[in-house]
Amino acid sequence: MHRSIGFSLLVACGGTAPAPSPEPESEVTELRWREVTSDAALSKLAAEAHANELALMLDVRADWCVPCRELESKTFRDPAVVALLGRGFVLARLDVTDPSPEAEALQMRVGGAAMPWVIFWPMTSSEAKAFADGEVPPPAKTVSTFVSAQELLPLLSAL
Repeated sequence: MHRSIGFSLLVACGGTAPAPSPEPESEVTELRWREVTSDAALSKLAAEAHANELALMLDVRADWCVPCRELESKTFRDPAVVALLGRGFVLARLDVTDPSPEAEALQMRVGGAAMPWVIFWPMTSSEAKAFADGEVPPPAKTVSTFVSAQELLPLLSAL
């Protein structure tokens, strides 16, 4: 009853009823990392990214890597970065703290000898085909040092 009285008063005074607010998009509050340890696992995520029209990001990291831990604790927790990565990317992580021989081979194939090594592919058809053929296409962008959220956001937006 109170709602209709407020609406009636608003209309009687010459105003218009406020437009209903749109349903909020589901907000991403935490990143969903997918662990990879082999070429096959990375290729599967590349296919998923391409099928869903998302970019692919691979974070090569280790517990002993100080800049890697800074990226995790600062940059990858920034709400704007989380929102952008969570909506537009398939997130893969290769942890080489104590790697298997297969994980070490993948690390070398993606060029991740130095750390941190964060690699971005927009997952065009040619990139998807390269992954499907067992190749690792050249990345569109890479990050090889600690970067703040403010430094990372323009790179993410450009993909």
